Amino acid sequence: MNIKNLGNGVAVVAIAIAGGLAGGALQQRAHADSTVNATFNTINAKRINLVEDNGKPALVLGSSTTLPNANVFGRPESPRGVPGIIFYNQRGDETGGLIFSASDEGAEAVDGGVHLSFDQVDQNQTIFMNTWRNGDFVRTALRVMDRPTDMDIRQTNRPPEYEAYRERMRAAKTDEERERLQREWNILAGEKRYFAERIFLGSEGDGTSTRTAMLEIKDSRSRPRIRLSVDESDQPRIEVLDENGRVVRSLSDEID
Repeated sequence: MNIKNLGNGVAVVAIAIAGGLAGGALQQRAHADSTVNATFNTINAKRINLVEDNGKPALVLGSSTTLPNANVFGRPESPRGVPGIIFYNQRGDETGGLIFSASDEGAEAVDGGVHLSFDQVDQNQTIFMNTWRNGDFVRTALRVMDRPTDMDIRQTNRPPEYEAYRERMRAAKTDEERERLQREWNILAGEKRYFAERIFLGSEGDGTSTRTAMLEIKDSRSRPRIRLSVDESDQPRIEVLDENGRVVRSLSDEID
């Protein structure tokens, strides 16, 4: 190697070291000086974390492989499997989020939608909105839930009774059977005070025709007791139901 080339090599190394030192100094300044700002035209990332001064998350934007699952009471993170945004309180506990999902291209039936939820502190979601499509069936709704304050999410989110129902729902052969099992579980959950769905406001039905729009006000066991609806034939109806789901008073009957 001649001296000229050696000199050039030394110069390159010196420039690299100087650049590294300058970059390190700038990084240290950015950590120390919260007023350092930067402007970008485009940022491509699989995950972006907004954090508190103590390093705990405040908000996370992530892809389907990086968006974290619920992180309550210090649970370890795991991928949620869908893209979206997760909200946190200053303790670092999840307080809701916005997620997007759709079946893979080439799937036999479309299955997916958008879900926005807000959680009660130390509990699961108490108000959420979503629109979901499964094949031709579409449901778009706002729901309001009751959650206890003397139990936390570790007691209510996966209680022992739920596992048996989940297995039965997985093994169900029809949507009707799954719906029936879900109603049974909701009633039991209300009796145990794990949760209760109190309000449903939305529309649902076969997306190839007019859907039923309804408001349901429910009791402490998620059973509809007052229902206002306009059905797929555009007929209005106001109903009062007993605890077994039987209509005991109907304004539509009086109109007829």
